[in-house]
Amino acid sequence: MSFLTNNPDLSRTIYSEVNLNAPRQYLLDVINMVDPTWLNEPQGPLGKYWNRDDTHATCYWLWIARMLVTVGSYISQESMPRLATKFSELLHAKSEEQFLHTLVELEVAWSFVSRVSPLILEPLARIEVSREPSDILQPPFTSPDFAFDIVDERIYTEVTFFSVGKLEKWQKGVDFITTTIQKRLLDKGRSLQLRLQLPLQTFDGDRIIQRIWSEMRTSGDTKTLTVMANGTISWEPYSIKPIHEGSSEPKIQATSDGGWEILFRFKALKENPTGYIEFSPSGLSYTPDYFVDKASFVREPDIAVLSEKDVHQANLLVLKAFRNKLKDKREQYSRRHKNPYILVIKLGHYRLQGKGLIQMIERDIWTKPDYKWISGVIFFTSRRGFLLEDAAPQLEYNFNPYTDCPASDALKSLFDGTAQFHQSL
Repeated sequence: MSFLTNNPDLSRTIYSEVNLNAPRQYLLDVINMVDPTWLNEPQGPLGKYWNRDDTHATCYWLWIARMLVTVGSYISQESMPRLATKFSELLHAKSEEQFLHTLVELEVAWSFVSRVSPLILEPLARIEVSREPSDILQPPFTSPDFAFDIVDERIYTEVTFFSVGKLEKWQKGVDFITTTIQKRLLDKGRSLQLRLQLPLQTFDGDRIIQRIWSEMRTSGDTKTLTVMANGTISWEPYSIKPIHEGSSEPKIQATSDGGWEILFRFKALKENPTGYIEFSPSGLSYTPDYFVDKASFVREPDIAVLSEKDVHQANLLVLKAFRNKLKDKREQYSRRHKNPYILVIKLGHYRLQGKGLIQMIERDIWTKPDYKWISGVIFFTSRRGFLLEDAAPQLEYNFNPYTDCPASDALKSLFDGTAQFHQSL
């Protein structure tokens, strides 16, 4: 089965009321326009979602369809071929990095057009368009990704993806360890809550897993184990409880705390269950319509709880990487314009989010004359998922008080949500 034929349960998703026929036909039409051969052998990240028959994959394609429709409705007419090119880049992405960079451009455009339109894609690019949208020639210089007009001023916007290599590598190692241990616990029917703390350095994930699993097989359900210098894992029982009809026992509510995940096995006991499964760091509960017999839970530490040396090292890495990112963008934006220039940044690592990065920018970036060319930054957070309770995309702005092109009151009102600026196309 594939996106075109499956019939998933969308009842708890943001697309519960969507009839699949219209978005399926729309996507077929768009793909056939951009590259009809793709349908013969779907490839890349989108191809994987196309061939899957689960609810998340279907929601992902509905999200893509809605994004293309919305952005296409609120961009300038001359930007339409560029939008087709962006979608072609998604279909034919050669790497996950390329896919994510193109995707975030479209995500940000989608967030912008709800506030301002028309949006102009690659406004400074000089191009020639042939018969096929995918045959757009590359511009002789790099253009900002977007531009828009408000109150007689033009704003240029660049979208980028920011990550820190050492943090990314460290996180992949942590994920590999926790995921492997979770799956082994699930196979053995053990329900444990895990907490893993590792120093910010290179480590042998396979060796650590071997050390942990060897101890878990012979020890009880509560223990703290040293796996390397300054690195520990602890585990304790994870509660699984049924909630019966009329029970006065308080429900376990899912929390919004970041940095944790749960893996569990369940079975619906009715054809159309009306009950629920709820979970949190303290345990999991389920109503009689379901049965849960296995679960394992991972709570990852925030990097701030590691050693003072690691925290200091991480902060230096982030500052250096951020300065390099701004340097790259300054070189790309070689034409001098007396217009505000906004850099929209999607953070590639959840540990980069929060007040710390904003404080670093205000202290170590805005106060330096090298960055007077940039009017401000906007941190973009993608939609967290497709369930009704999942957080929607967010834009968090921080304007440079020392820039040569300061943000106007109109521009500030656009991003603080007090004003919108839409012109007829």
